[in-house]
Amino acid sequence: MIEITTVQKITNQDIVDQLITAFEGGSSYWAVEADHIPKDIEFKEKPWYADPTFWDRPDARIVITDGEDIDEDEKPKTHNIGLKDIKQGLELMSKNYFDTHWTAIVTENGDAITADVFLQLAVFGEVRYG
Repeated sequence: MIEITTVQKITNQDIVDQLITAFEGGSSYWAVEADHIPKDIEFKEKPWYADPTFWDRPDARIVITDGEDIDEDEKPKTHNIGLKDIKQGLELMSKNYFDTHWTAIVTENGDAITADVFLQLAVFGEVRYG
């Protein structure tokens, strides 16, 4: 048996493409709201998650409200993710979903399901919904 490891570069635009698809459809059944931190960023594009320069800042983070996960006070839980979480999610995708969703991302053929898997892996480290 031969084992080969390769490196795949994922650009800020690749990340943004997945976020757009996730927030505008693929994950909207559970990710009911998304916001950004820090607030002092001025965006070249609207909405904010469509601007690839957002990820140029090391302190860039997304706060996602999870409408499927309700706490004991009956409030939706929030999840705070940054570039490190996105990288870990992509690494999980490359290992566990190579033949489907990972290939779709690197060949720019992703769809709403691919974007949802991407976001769930970045947020939870696993696919919980759908």
